[in-house]
Amino acid sequence: MKSIFTLILSMALACLLQAQDVIMIPGGQANAGLLETTINNDVDENGNRLNPNRVYMLAKDQIHFQLSAINIDNPDGTLKIVGEPGGKKPVIVPIATNDVGVGVNLINGSLELRNIHYQAKNDIGGFTEGNESQWEIVGLNRKLHVEDCLMEFTNFQLFMANGVTDGLVIEMRNNYFRDLFWDQQWWASRVFQAKVPIDSLIFENNTVTGSGMALLQQEALCLYALINHNSFINNHAYVILNNYYYEAYFTNNLFVNCQIKGEDYTVIQLEPDHIPTDIMGLDTINTSILVQPEVLQDENTLAAPYNDIGNYKIYVSNNLYYNQPELDPYYTGAYNSIFDAPVSYLTWFGEGPHAVEVPTPWMNSRAQALHADWANIVEESTILGVDPQLNTTPITPEVANELAIWNRILYEVPDETRTPDLSGYYFGDNDPTTIPGIETEDGDGIRKFSDLLEDFSYNANLTSTLDGHSIGALHWTDEIDSYDPAASLDAILAGYAGAVSTRDLSMVTRDGFTLARNYPNPFSAVTTIEYELERPAMVKLEVYNLMGEKVATLAEGSQPPGAYTVDFNGQGLAPGMYFYTLIAGNARLTQKMLLQK
Repeated sequence: MKSIFTLILSMALACLLQAQDVIMIPGGQANAGLLETTINNDVDENGNRLNPNRVYMLAKDQIHFQLSAINIDNPDGTLKIVGEPGGKKPVIVPIATNDVGVGVNLINGSLELRNIHYQAKNDIGGFTEGNESQWEIVGLNRKLHVEDCLMEFTNFQLFMANGVTDGLVIEMRNNYFRDLFWDQQWWASRVFQAKVPIDSLIFENNTVTGSGMALLQQEALCLYALINHNSFINNHAYVILNNYYYEAYFTNNLFVNCQIKGEDYTVIQLEPDHIPTDIMGLDTINTSILVQPEVLQDENTLAAPYNDIGNYKIYVSNNLYYNQPELDPYYTGAYNSIFDAPVSYLTWFGEGPHAVEVPTPWMNSRAQALHADWANIVEESTILGVDPQLNTTPITPEVANELAIWNRILYEVPDETRTPDLSGYYFGDNDPTTIPGIETEDGDGIRKFSDLLEDFSYNANLTSTLDGHSIGALHWTDEIDSYDPAASLDAILAGYAGAVSTRDLSMVTRDGFTLARNYPNPFSAVTTIEYELERPAMVKLEVYNLMGEKVATLAEGSQPPGAYTVDFNGQGLAPGMYFYTLIAGNARLTQKMLLQK
């Protein structure tokens, strides 16, 4: 019997498609190659797209064999590939021709994938020929939208967006990125790579297993991120490799056995303060990273409000981080006699052996300091070291031993000569010639992720204090039926506002001045801000809304030492959270105030 969620999704999709240009693509051997030829040939004699926003609907309950790459120039449209609702997800299987695999699907335009099962490995076990990605989008102002999809395998990454240098939006909801593990290196096995500024990143209600750098952004500003209700399981390298966010909410996520390899000495030396990276890092925005044009005043100066850390909005709440004890022999150095930790002989910064930092901390000291020093950066309700009691065991002792051998080979340990057998690391059979079905790896497709052999529901009582749902991805249980993304976001924003307003900010001291909390707070019309200067200073006191827009300048100019009070009148403004920033000489401080009507 279909779940309510599936019925609602099918009805909504059907209604949406009725109003769009839709072409049905049948599957089966007789129609091998039909998907890509239909898409690629939708052009006029000059090569222009005839139907830039057409929906290519794949027939349900069928396998669609892809023989060549999808390659389109669609700068003003969105390529939409959608599975027909009401049945099993249609499966796309790449087929090699004369031992040459299907090339990368290159889209100069936006891309939308819904309700499909995509296998990145071709029928002979290879990936996209001569390329590191299965899908690539390029151009300006592009959106990558992936929803309700099962995507198996990858070598480097499923999606590449490095070619979108401005205006990138990524939205991924209710997907299972399954068995991304690639045994050639740590750094691969990604859901996406986007080493470019991202305007908006929504990654919600997804499960990721076996990845390396799962969400690879790296040294680029993300203006808005919502990383909510995801399950990251058995990810051997960095789950989220980016520390630069202006507004971000990392909430209700399950991290189990993540960054298993640990952090090597050589990588730590790349950090300016030589602090190991962590699961949930954060850093300040600066001009040495890639940013959107509007963020810069000039090439060396950030524009307001991005130049003030007091304007950031960062909320880390209701996340669980757990490493199985089966990993302890590797973590405690049982495979060597040199350190009580794994050993590395990598030589980027001199000859080994070097000790490997394990297990990876939830937050390093740099991130902890930012959360401690800035009231607008909040980390709370984190669950560390609690076993969620998943109904499918992520790592057995045997698999943990094979992973240790694999890590030691990549750490160039000279006495490690064994060949690891990592077949047990996969939750499926890692065979691209078989299609998962209901409780089998040799079937004909699935309707929902809980049809699969693995079961990532859990027995521990882990309920979010924000939206009342279980922590982690909800598509493993019937909670997905009642999940409302908008309501969850409202609960997150309310939780952040409450956390900010209740922090003890009655008196905060900075070099050169003391700033008191405004009173009353919350307020309904007028609130008074107090501050005291210890020495003469050039002063600026400004108020911003949650969007970072300045709504008032309350004081500006040179002021002598002494105590000051300034009234802020919120009449005519929308209720909600506001920030006031005081700059006195080289000192700067930002506080929050809540306007209620």
